[in-house]
Amino acid sequence: MANYVDIAQASSTAVRQCLLDVKHSGVLGRGLFLDPANDFRVTPQPSSVDQAKAKAYLAISTITHLHDGWCYLGSALRSLFHNEVGGCGHAAYYAELRAALSFLAVNGVLILNNKGFYLNSSLVIEPLYQGENTHKAVWHSLDKVASLSSACDVVRFETLIQPDGISLKDWIDAFSKGISISAASCSRFLSYCGMDIGKYENDRDARNKYSYSPCDVESYQERDQSEICDLIKMIWRLFEPDAVGRFPKIDKFVLWFLLRGLKKNLNMPCRAYKGRIARMCADLALSDIKKEQLLSEIYGKRHRLHPMFDPINQCASGKGAEDLHVGVVLRACFLLRLATAACRNLLQATGIGEPELRFWLRRMQRCRFMWQAAVDGYDYCDLWNDISLSQESLDTYAPVDSDPWNVTEAGALEVVSRTEYAMLWGLGL
Repeated sequence: MANYVDIAQASSTAVRQCLLDVKHSGVLGRGLFLDPANDFRVTPQPSSVDQAKAKAYLAISTITHLHDGWCYLGSALRSLFHNEVGGCGHAAYYAELRAALSFLAVNGVLILNNKGFYLNSSLVIEPLYQGENTHKAVWHSLDKVASLSSACDVVRFETLIQPDGISLKDWIDAFSKGISISAASCSRFLSYCGMDIGKYENDRDARNKYSYSPCDVESYQERDQSEICDLIKMIWRLFEPDAVGRFPKIDKFVLWFLLRGLKKNLNMPCRAYKGRIARMCADLALSDIKKEQLLSEIYGKRHRLHPMFDPINQCASGKGAEDLHVGVVLRACFLLRLATAACRNLLQATGIGEPELRFWLRRMQRCRFMWQAAVDGYDYCDLWNDISLSQESLDTYAPVDSDPWNVTEAGALEVVSRTEYAMLWGLGL
């Protein structure tokens, strides 16, 4: 383990100032994220760190890492369609990694190859560590940021996610009244979502199995059309937006995860658990409709996902190995949700929106053939209609003797692999 300095000195407020500096430099207006003279643009590991260039790279990497993460998730889904376990696991893992890099960058942490830096409140890039590989450094840094106290200048996970417009902190505080467990509970979720980054570095066998070992030497579970469609629907259900920047279903799942974790950690009997839930609803002044909906979600099965994303019993190494890639996909979804919320707050704080990022949005629209969105002022949430129609097509698929289902439904499968849609909804551009 390399020697790290205190990561608590990193400053998310300073990152905002650096992004403002990028905005005022005019480089975005020229259709670029970084000035051509910035060494980080080509090789993000120069021999010496130039303060101005490093700060610009750190600020821009918040949203560029995020975009790459969503693209990797789309690649994972395409592999899932074809039962390509290795490709799915590999791409999903890197979706997770990029989401973590984006979230760390928002908090002033810059991870490079064998070197790490942080941006302090005085707008100075300082060394964080040296001699650690990227994957291990990302996990270590993510774990440290998750456990920092509220006095530190970092973006708090428990304030980013707001089920029903109420922050997770307020939900958990109301549930656990008199017990100081809010920060620990929320950091536990963040650590769990990134467990593949940490686990795969401590024991590389799992990641290397996907990335380097031939998959055909081991038998994996083959899924039929209905099973694959169910997984795809489950993933998109998490990201159905009800407004710009809001994903009520995935945010409610995070709340359920935390509440269930508290019940287990406190050895709380079911009766006491239900009593605390009722008091929590009363303290937060939930309407009768919202209270009834919440209770049905907590006590029902609406939040149950794939067994590989079990909030309580993390899968042991080797247990359910044939499904390991699905668990990685789901954890990538949650880290991407978190990183997207952090980037949305950052863009809002700096006043950077569609006009400044139009060059990037247009490029995305061309590359992903989003012709209907290539107009000024387009509401990206309308793209949910494409997802919804494609899912209906998959649901009503009728077998055709001459063609396999993934050929007959190729158009629908392409649309439901466009995970960048969720990023656009989340950023609110």
